[in-house]
Amino acid sequence: MNDLQEYFDAVIAEIKARPALEEITFINHFSGKKLPSPLKGCVAAVGVGQVEKNSAYLCERKPGSVAVNELCAVLEISVYCNISEGGRKITENAIKIANAIEASEFKNSIGTIKITPVAFDNQANAIFRTVQAEFLLLQDIVEVWQ
Repeated sequence: MNDLQEYFDAVIAEIKARPALEEITFINHFSGKKLPSPLKGCVAAVGVGQVEKNSAYLCERKPGSVAVNELCAVLEISVYCNISEGGRKITENAIKIANAIEASEFKNSIGTIKITPVAFDNQANAIFRTVQAEFLLLQDIVEVWQ
């Protein structure tokens, strides 16, 4: 998980350096800190979603065949804005983040990118949308001898 966290940290470092995202404050989603209320500006809470390890055989499973082990992990970025900002602002920022991920140096590892519908967070008294970027990361290629 540590390598995965370092990988996602590198993705976030690249995208948050983009001028189009400078008005968004990025935080760790699981830091234990509550979002300020009322929220000023937009905040992106970053976390790791679902993680699965997959193996696929490149040919019949028999001695000498080759298997690919890959990790499928979802980077989740929940974008929060004050409710007074409205759905348009949050949607624009979610799209900017999705576009930045898609244009990043990590684009060849992306499986899919989704943006959830607008939702309301009672604790933060804010609306949010979550950008879910699925990354397919090659772990290793092994030859099967059994």
